[in-house]
Amino acid sequence: MFDLSGHVASSLTLFFDEFADFLSTVGSLFDNIVICGDLNCPGPDSMSTDPDLAAVFDSFDLTQHVSSPTRNNNLLDVLAAEPAVGVHDIRVDDAGQLSDHRLVAGMLSVVMPQRRAIQAEFRPIKNLDVVQFEQLLWQSSLFTSPACTVDDFAEQIESEVVATLDKLAPLRSRRSRPPKPIIQWL
Repeated sequence: MFDLSGHVASSLTLFFDEFADFLSTVGSLFDNIVICGDLNCPGPDSMSTDPDLAAVFDSFDLTQHVSSPTRNNNLLDVLAAEPAVGVHDIRVDDAGQLSDHRLVAGMLSVVMPQRRAIQAEFRPIKNLDVVQFEQLLWQSSLFTSPACTVDDFAEQIESEVVATLDKLAPLRSRRSRPPKPIIQWL
């Protein structure tokens, strides 16, 4: 007979670490995180999840709202959310015993923040006259009196190119609404 308890413990530890990494990534992209489903991490009693899973939820300020068994005498199915998400009326129902898991149902209330317009600057270089741009650079101090040191020449390049672009393709600004977070993620 084999003792798999060490393997199971290391698999759970790996799961909790990867789950925390996942939540960190998702949390950096989206507001109002809600986690729901069968995580198969039963706790020491029928009204709690694994303490390590609870610690992951706590570290991301997520509250686990299911507090009764969802399969046999274990709490396996979770509904965890950030405080900004109003979670209420959570109930666990056997749903006519259509599954070996009970149905978790509840209400979610989310206030979506308004997206504010952002200011963006750009140069309309699509219509830039390349020949004129080249001529102006040839006539600039880059060629008539180049700087003596590498650092000074690098600064001179930047200032001359920017000045030439300011003449031929001046900076413009535009206000636009940022894309929805889901678009940024995709």
